[in-house]
Amino acid sequence: MPFWRYARPGRAAVFSPGVTQIGGPRSSLRARRKMSHVLASVLCLAGFAALAFAMRRPQREIIGRSLRSTTIRALRVAGGSALMAALGVLVSRQGLSVGLVSFSGHTSIAAGVVYCLLVGYARSHDRAP
Repeated sequence: MPFWRYARPGRAAVFSPGVTQIGGPRSSLRARRKMSHVLASVLCLAGFAALAFAMRRPQREIIGRSLRSTTIRALRVAGGSALMAALGVLVSRQGLSVGLVSFSGHTSIAAGVVYCLLVGYARSHDRAP
């Protein structure tokens, strides 16, 4: 809503002080949205890292052996839960339509970062990606 309210017939426009000032409601809303992006990015990154580490090939490349099936299942649940938490944060702050679009962007970036880190690790240790 703009800093002034539209005039109704017979009434003048009303100026709402404080809305555009530093520290007013708009700046706190921006700060909350920015923090929701940071939180969603961290959750997406953690989720994709857990899902990537739940696969056998990265396990063998990084720690040299495969993990137990219960550990793999726990990593998959943790990864999926982190992604769903990121979706919940974004949708609660931005609404359904914009939150879903934002979630798509966050997941794309997080997946790319995790993939590049796995490829970089494999190349730095003289292994095929």
